[in-house]
Amino acid sequence: MKKEFKITGMRCNNCRTNVERAIKAVEGVESATVTLEPGKAEVEGDFNEEAVVDAIENLGFVVE
Repeated sequence: MKKEFKITGMRCNNCRTNVERAIKAVEGVESATVTLEPGKAEVEGDFNEEAVVDAIENLGFVVE
């Protein structure tokens, strides 16, 4: 599965790196690429979408 998540609140490269790391830690995620502008994450693998959203929101960002 390949899914794109729109993320708001990321302001710097550290934010981007932390979000990418958190997504990659979710079970079933094979790859994740996060871009600052526009704020989005492209995630591939056999993962639970809610777990990815939770990982992002636990860092204080908003998934639209």
